[in-house]
Amino acid sequence: MPYAIRNVSASVPPLLTIPDKEHTMITIGTSIKISALVGVVALATASHAQFTTYNPTNTDWQTVANVRIDPTAVNGGTYSSLTGGGYTINFGTSATAGVIGDTQAVWGSSAISELADGAFVSQFSGSGLYTFTFSSAIGAFGFEGLGDDLLDPQDMSVDFYNGTTFLGSIGHTFDNSNVFLNSDLLGGDVYLFGASDSRGFTSVQINYSGTGFSSGAFRVGALAGGGNGGGGNGGGGNGAVPEPGEWAVMGLLASGLGGLVLRARRRTA
Repeated sequence: MPYAIRNVSASVPPLLTIPDKEHTMITIGTSIKISALVGVVALATASHAQFTTYNPTNTDWQTVANVRIDPTAVNGGTYSSLTGGGYTINFGTSATAGVIGDTQAVWGSSAISELADGAFVSQFSGSGLYTFTFSSAIGAFGFEGLGDDLLDPQDMSVDFYNGTTFLGSIGHTFDNSNVFLNSDLLGGDVYLFGASDSRGFTSVQINYSGTGFSSGAFRVGALAGGGNGGGGNGGGGNGAVPEPGEWAVMGLLASGLGGLVLRARRRTA
């Protein structure tokens, strides 16, 4: 979001009073330009990390989330986590390996999915809440999802967290009616649930209304400055190191206050 810094003059009540050398109270700031203040607010807002979502046609997605993790289990095998590239995604429940074109009969077309026949997906049974956690904070995470109900539309939302801090959400409704209408097994309503945020993700919560769903093309990306594996922010927190924009804000604020003090001293001389 762009932020404009406007040069606005305004008369404001006295900011503060200080005693001069003769212990006489003097007032500063009875009329100031507040352009610097507007600039500080704009920079402070702009410096906050942004929750960014992606769609399958956005070529940035595979660059931001450059590590793809696929199941290594045999077709029909079960597992509760995926590991690759120094990252681990813990499902908190059991998943079953499916193969597109075989045990995963329905999937999406190449226009909406990076997976094709023969690729592995992870199948989950049951509706409700699923929580995926990561071995360390990551800067990007996502997967392709498909509801397994071929008759009725079903809803899925994915909420992204850093520790207990909610960062953003992605929601879609699966409608697989094209599978029957067009007799097309690659006509499934696959969606990408992918996002990035420099504050880092430590977990996602998946709410699903149907009786089962399949997911594949799990992707992760490193948290800036954290590397993979054991890097990042660990199990939670938003990180205590200010971003460059925040350093700029603090510098402007400090110089502004210093200017007020300098002007006050000159007036007391």
